[in-house]
Amino acid sequence: MPRLPRSSKAIPTGNEFPEAYSPESIGHQVEKILASRTFRSAAGQRDFLRYTVTEKLHGRGHLLKEYSIGVAVFRKKESFDPRLDSIVRTEARKLRVRLAKYFESEGKDDPLRIQLPLGKYTPVFSRALEAPPTAALTPLSNVVFRDRQALRIAILPFVNRSALKQDEFFSDGLTDELSHAFTRIRGLEVVARTSAFQFKGQLTDVREVGRRLNVHAVVEGSVRRTGNRLRILAQLDDAVNGHTVWSETYDRKRSNLFEVQREISTTITGELGARFRGGKAINARPPLRNAVIAPRTYEAYLQGCSFWNRHTIEGFEAAIGCFEKAVAKEPLYARAYASLAYCYVMLPMLKAILPSGFIPKIHAAASRALEVESSVGEAHIALALPLIHDYKWRAADEKFRKGLELCPSDAVGHAWYGTYLLSMGRADEGLREHRKVLELDPVAPPAINCLAQTLYYLRRHDEAAEQFRKALNLDPSFPRAHAGLGLACLQKGSFVRALAELELAQKLTPELGRVKSDLAYAYAVSGHRDKAEEILNEFLRRFTPSFPALMIAEIYIGLGDKDRAFEWLNRAIDQKDLAVFLKCDPMYDPLRSDPRFAALLKRTNLA
Repeated sequence: MPRLPRSSKAIPTGNEFPEAYSPESIGHQVEKILASRTFRSAAGQRDFLRYTVTEKLHGRGHLLKEYSIGVAVFRKKESFDPRLDSIVRTEARKLRVRLAKYFESEGKDDPLRIQLPLGKYTPVFSRALEAPPTAALTPLSNVVFRDRQALRIAILPFVNRSALKQDEFFSDGLTDELSHAFTRIRGLEVVARTSAFQFKGQLTDVREVGRRLNVHAVVEGSVRRTGNRLRILAQLDDAVNGHTVWSETYDRKRSNLFEVQREISTTITGELGARFRGGKAINARPPLRNAVIAPRTYEAYLQGCSFWNRHTIEGFEAAIGCFEKAVAKEPLYARAYASLAYCYVMLPMLKAILPSGFIPKIHAAASRALEVESSVGEAHIALALPLIHDYKWRAADEKFRKGLELCPSDAVGHAWYGTYLLSMGRADEGLREHRKVLELDPVAPPAINCLAQTLYYLRRHDEAAEQFRKALNLDPSFPRAHAGLGLACLQKGSFVRALAELELAQKLTPELGRVKSDLAYAYAVSGHRDKAEEILNEFLRRFTPSFPALMIAEIYIGLGDKDRAFEWLNRAIDQKDLAVFLKCDPMYDPLRSDPRFAALLKRTNLA
């Protein structure tokens, strides 16, 4: 087992570690954790933690995979197949729980936190943060309901108590389905899954959950699956005083899962309504008229939800396979079609590919969802993207509004709508939408990143940089936040810091992504023309009708070559790939006084 470093020499620092904490101090923190009572009897998890931290500190965190950990930590043979042997996933789950327990007890006053993010094997380091200030909440029994007052609720991850750990996706999927059911209840505002799942595997007091997520109530529970039977325990807690308001156990056949979900959501809705002063009920929207879904089809859908929630390219691609399998087995599965459309929207956002190849798929999946059930809000939201692709801005706005009216707690929908508003030059409205995203998903790095990006477009670069840093405190390996921080620093003239952040963002991007053109742009602006031209020549060699012309245009902007910048921006418009920020992105400021820029706005219907 490799040793933790005793000094920081030859160890990459950059911005990978929290300020004021050297790799050496991180090593001392690990030794303190390993010597604690919490870890004293957990040899496998001790080795797991020591190995992964050591690899991260030596700059090899990106190489931490199930196979390498199985061989190095658990002494598996070269024939080890992680698909057949789940020891690494199982021990990772135990390690997350044990770390959470340590920082809740012996390590509660430690200034440095070490976490193993869900679905990843590279540890992250962050300072202990105080919860953001929130408005004082009233216990449920004292809340007075008004038509415009939203009751905030969080659905915590249901605990998997089945004998098979691979059933984890099932309990996670049930949590997602319940969350979606509650979003259809008027008067409820549901915290997004990303923030709620921060508490997965943690024994956290519901009052702490309420404080950190700023919610009135918490739903939690567990699922045990034995053969063809399900036992589901669900309870509703008052997040202000910690009291359990209601609990129930459901023992059902797997084929009755939808019935159980409706029963739980209906009962809790009634409990919440009864506890408003005056007993005024909360009215649910009509349930979706999905077909009766066979258990295996539903499990394919739940597994797709699990992959989606990883928020990675590989996760979205795997989710597409699961959702496609679900709709192939059940052509009337509206929710699966809508989820499939969302995946198709996400891939062009993350990969350096054109959206044109996905537009027909988005349209087909979302339209089919609405054919089955017209009130699927996510399908309306997904259909806004093909309209944006054709520069039909007003029609896209109507789709966004319709979708968010039907699913007002959809943080992803609010994020996309805020981005749309920015593209229209309506930055103040975009800022409001992205603040709403942060309300719905308060401890999620992507939500904080949304707000930071908007502040960047408003030229409030100091505030933007602060928000990007907040996102990185939660997830130091988040490429988009590193890239955003780099661009904010670039606008402030902090070229050294800007390049360090953008180079790290590029390093954290597993394949060619759009961040590389941002890096080349920064090289050009900061005077490193040779490095910028090296990337430019690489892109020119790669260019085909399917390669994003916008990535080339951005480099020419940085190099100050306006003629070629406009040439490639026009090609980007021909590809219908122009990043929709012509009206607000500081990158385009050097072009705005040129008459050709007004022509670009006219071509994209933004004039």
